[in-house]
Amino acid sequence: MEEKENLTRGYIYDAFKHLLKNNSYDNISVCDITDKAGVSRMSFYRNFKSKDELTYKGISLIFEHMQERMKKLENISTYSITKELF
Repeated sequence: MEEKENLTRGYIYDAFKHLLKNNSYDNISVCDITDKAGVSRMSFYRNFKSKDELTYKGISLIFEHMQERMKKLENISTYSITKELF
């Protein structure tokens, strides 16, 4: 069951990222996200309390990914860290 929930979260997150490319945050509704993701509103709210929580989780994922990339780099310079972050 956890695998299915992870897939659903991924569909929701991917749909949200896609919608953000062409729409402002305030103009994206939960219905827009679920329609794009092909999931129900119930599935959305089973995984996220709100669009804000989805945003915060997405930001956390980005930072976790960056942290993993940084851990793999040896003898990294300040310049390289700055370049990766910005």
